[in-house]
Amino acid sequence: AMTLTIARLIHSTAWERRAHRTVLHDIAEQRYRSPGEARARAAALGLPVTDVSFLAVLVDAPRNAGEVEAALSRALERTALVGTLTERRAGVLLFLRKGQPWQSTVEQLSRTAREQDADAVVSIGCEVADIAHVARSFREAGRMAETVLPGSGLLFHRLSAIGLRH
Repeated sequence: AMTLTIARLIHSTAWERRAHRTVLHDIAEQRYRSPGEARARAAALGLPVTDVSFLAVLVDAPRNAGEVEAALSRALERTALVGTLTERRAGVLLFLRKGQPWQSTVEQLSRTAREQDADAVVSIGCEVADIAHVARSFREAGRMAETVLPGSGLLFHRLSAIGLRH
């Protein structure tokens, strides 16, 4: 039992990746019975769910979305849900402790994504305090992703950075 526990802590397994993808999809699309259920499912995957805020991040990777997902999963272990949303898009839901700045995490996430796919474009939504509002953050990130062209030079894109009102 100890060996299995240690192995699980060192290496994520295929069922854990699937569980992360499923929970990410369900939270991003509000496919849960209650916010309490969504928090319980995230907690079951080892993520902090009390005294946290949430930030949705989309990574459009035209060539290597699967590899980007794997690299992000390793880099953000136990601090985020990571999963592919479409063939070319990975999604990340960051669980941020109260007062924890998100910029450095998103910058590192962007660098990791670009190491796997040089044309990766990272878009973020608004930071929200309640898991019930995460879908809005993903919609905002999606709108931003639709307007950004690869090669802009920025590590990540957000609506407030382009001067448009929400």
